[in-house]
Amino acid sequence: MSTKKREVPVKLLSGLFVNYKKSHFRYLMSDPFPQNSGLVLHWLLRVLLVWCCAFVLSSNAAAAVESVGALSANPDWFVDLLEDADGTLTREDMEHPAVAGRFQRWVGTGSTINFGFTTSAYWLRLSLKYPVGGAGDWLLEIPSSQIQQIEFHAPGLPVIRTGDALPLSSRPYFHRFFAFPLRLTTEPQVFYLRVASSYSLSVPLKLLSVNSFLIDVQSISFVQALYYGGLLALLLYNLLLYLSLRDARFLYYSLFVLTFGLGMLAGNGYGRMFLWPDWPAFEAVAQSFWLSVAAALGVLFTCVFLSTATVVPRIHRVLRLVALLYAAIAAYLLASLAWTLPKQPAFQMLMLVALPTCGLIIAAGVNALLRQRREALFFLLAWGMLWLGASLATLHAFGWIQSNGVTAYILQISSAAEMLLLALALADQVREARQAAVDVLRSSEIKLERMIEERTQQLTLALNQEKILLGQYMRFGALISHEFRNALGVINSQLSLLGKEDKKGIPQTAKRISIMAGACKRLTAMFDNWLRHNQIRQSLQQADLKPLALNPWLIQLLAGQNHVTEDHSVEFDGKVVAAQVLADASLLELAVINLLDNACKYSQPGKSVRIECREQPDWLGVAVIDQGIGIEPEHMMNIFKEYFRVAPEGSIRGMGLGLAMVQHVAFLHGGRLDVESVIGKGSTFCLWLRKAERGNDEQAR
Repeated sequence: MSTKKREVPVKLLSGLFVNYKKSHFRYLMSDPFPQNSGLVLHWLLRVLLVWCCAFVLSSNAAAAVESVGALSANPDWFVDLLEDADGTLTREDMEHPAVAGRFQRWVGTGSTINFGFTTSAYWLRLSLKYPVGGAGDWLLEIPSSQIQQIEFHAPGLPVIRTGDALPLSSRPYFHRFFAFPLRLTTEPQVFYLRVASSYSLSVPLKLLSVNSFLIDVQSISFVQALYYGGLLALLLYNLLLYLSLRDARFLYYSLFVLTFGLGMLAGNGYGRMFLWPDWPAFEAVAQSFWLSVAAALGVLFTCVFLSTATVVPRIHRVLRLVALLYAAIAAYLLASLAWTLPKQPAFQMLMLVALPTCGLIIAAGVNALLRQRREALFFLLAWGMLWLGASLATLHAFGWIQSNGVTAYILQISSAAEMLLLALALADQVREARQAAVDVLRSSEIKLERMIEERTQQLTLALNQEKILLGQYMRFGALISHEFRNALGVINSQLSLLGKEDKKGIPQTAKRISIMAGACKRLTAMFDNWLRHNQIRQSLQQADLKPLALNPWLIQLLAGQNHVTEDHSVEFDGKVVAAQVLADASLLELAVINLLDNACKYSQPGKSVRIECREQPDWLGVAVIDQGIGIEPEHMMNIFKEYFRVAPEGSIRGMGLGLAMVQHVAFLHGGRLDVESVIGKGSTFCLWLRKAERGNDEQAR
């Protein structure tokens, strides 16, 4: 039966890992922040289950291994207790009837006697015998590393004085806890233990045969190796992530795991055995010191992980104060090594502050969870587990709950769960941040592609405009070349005639000069027209619109245009006498002169050009009607383009800017330019402007 009991935990532990699919581990190793968090949680819960089972099994290790030894039953034993408030009683005093009568039988359940925080020393009187025939070698183990003073008095043997305040060599066995040899007989024997401590005094007692003791040590060492191995793996993994990513969250988490693990090492006695064996003074404060530092780092990790400075600034300020309080406790404990300072208040303060600290952290986590932060769920589970463990450990330390294997290891069990869940929360948060960064990158790529596409379209449009402009300037160059050739030809021919006539004495100088002056005037007018058009096109200001009496203004304008209409007769029809328009007089003059000039250029000499006023509701129009060659239908859409001419190399002078200029003037006036044309019969251009009514007049003002 005993063999089966040992096989159960072995099968349980091995089955949890062997049955796990190898593909899951390959998946976990493929990405440090897997997107399938459910798979990671499943794996972590399995590891947590292993840890919990291991701790529970180790808490009952004595019962499991007792039947494995040479005996089939435990020896009979009982314990009496005596409180030594001032710590002055000696072993000889125990024989005095007055002192012996003060002992009281311990009737608690389990195997742990818990006195809580006390300044008193306690004497334990143990009555032991060996019930089965024959004597045997046994061990009395006190599985606790936090008892500062222990005296063991066995009948007929020298007293053994040890404790964590004394050198490691004072212990009978090189063991993380305290074990004392016993030689039991079938007759009852009385053994005395004196214990004292400045922090929570808990005295667990285990009576084991030598063989059972060795098995117990091995089984518990295996469980502790699982725990510390898991912590070491979490520490190294997250430390490497910090070195790679330079993310403060991983640094705080790694330091938190390190210091908490050192605190557990101190509490389990391994720190004294392997890290500071010759420093008993530090052993007295080691666990509380490391846990204080771990608590401060845990609070700082919470602040960084949940961004409490911006999300919950009030809780953030309180958490920072709590971190300073933990740091002060750690500093006080170190100072107590150099100066004689009472340690028990620091131990009690550490225990009392732990519960509200977890409450604050959980409040910050709930706030993050309400803000739809997924990683807050794992964070809350982690600190909830630690809060539960810290609460039970505090109650156990003050002696308010029964002491057993589970309550003795509850902080270690809860810390294992917390470390795993925090690792998952941290990985999930980084995965979410990475996914958000990927989304931002994708959005940026889409935006960049859109910008590139828009920029490409703009460049294409600009290139097309440049091509159009280049074509316009090429046409302009051709026009300039044509106009210059004509004008220079006229000037050259007149100079030649002037020379010949001068030799023959023919007085034609005035006539020749007048013809050359006309050619120069044509070139000057052409350049002025081009410059005036560019000024209008590039202007960003609105036209200065004012009420203008159209008929009188047109009569005055036409009277000064004899040089334009000298080869044509101009008829004016001003039927709309009293009407006014909203117009900029200078721009309107430029438009009408260009329309009149075009009418004369494209009409045969002697043909009449008609100017008339037209009226529509809210509109007045200036129509210029010629009897010229007309406009081909296929050219009708292009005549308003700059530098466009139906026959660029023809005999009709011009640059193709006049109609474009007139249309721009119409646009500045909020009007329009209409055109009608019949081939061989002439064209009509009508510039429509708004009437200067009261509303428009007020708007103009």
